[in-house]
Amino acid sequence: MPQIPEGEDDQDWVTNAISTTLNTDPTPFLSWLTGHLNLQIEHHLCPQMPTENLLKIKGDVEALAKKHDIKYNSVTFWEASNFTIGTLRDVANQRRMIQEICESD
Repeated sequence: MPQIPEGEDDQDWVTNAISTTLNTDPTPFLSWLTGHLNLQIEHHLCPQMPTENLLKIKGDVEALAKKHDIKYNSVTFWEASNFTIGTLRDVANQRRMIQEICESD
C-alpha cells in the first residue's frame, strides 16, 4: 500500500496525492467496469475532470512523477484485489482480537 515515507510527512499536495494513491492498470474492460476510477492518482489530482478523460492525462502524470522522482503506484487488477482481501482479513483479525480482549475482562 502506498504510504508517506518516515520523515516526509511535510510533502506538497501533488507529491502526497501521487505517492499515497494506487492505480489499477487500465484495460478497456476494467476501465468500463470501474467507471474509469481505476485511475485514482489522476482522479485525485483532477477530481472535477470527467472520468472518461483520466486516461488522456495518465502519461503526463507519469512523466511528472518521474521528473520529480515521485513513486507512481500502479498494479494489476489481481494485485489490487489480493491487497484488498488481505487488508480486510487483517482488519477482521484485529476486530476478533479486540473482541476476545473485551470478553476476557
